[in-house]
Amino acid sequence: MVDFHRWLMPLQYSGIISEHMNVRKRAGLFDVSHMGRFKVEGPNSLELLQNLMTNDVSKLQENQALYSLMCYDGGGIVDDLIVYMINKETYLLVVNSSNRQKDFEWILEHCTEKTASTAIKIEDITDSTALLALQGPLAHKVLQSIELEPDINFDQQGHLT
Repeated sequence: MVDFHRWLMPLQYSGIISEHMNVRKRAGLFDVSHMGRFKVEGPNSLELLQNLMTNDVSKLQENQALYSLMCYDGGGIVDDLIVYMINKETYLLVVNSSNRQKDFEWILEHCTEKTASTAIKIEDITDSTALLALQGPLAHKVLQSIELEPDINFDQQGHLT
């Protein structure tokens, strides 16, 4: 076990090569709760995120996500992150744990500057939630083996390698 930004995390289990190959060929479940999670809510949420992200957040539909960069006004990267659209006024941002405080402050600063801050609520929900990542080519089979509500149509989901 090692300390990773205040989180105790195992470095490896039976071996890094076998663990890697299992995920690449089958599936692996990871506790990634150390990553930062921010909830952005309100009627101006999309406007704020469009101003902060390099990717087009407006292309998201409910329950979709995109990978993006958040950049400084004069150039350079604040962080790379994932934006999840929960509904048209609620988004979840997953940020790198080492940048959690910096990212949160950057978003708050821009919330005040570029949008009506009263129309947006930004909350750091990292310590009150958990985050699991199920990865690998058979991840959908693992999910299909349990009963989920609502049903997930895996044929319509994007896949990355």
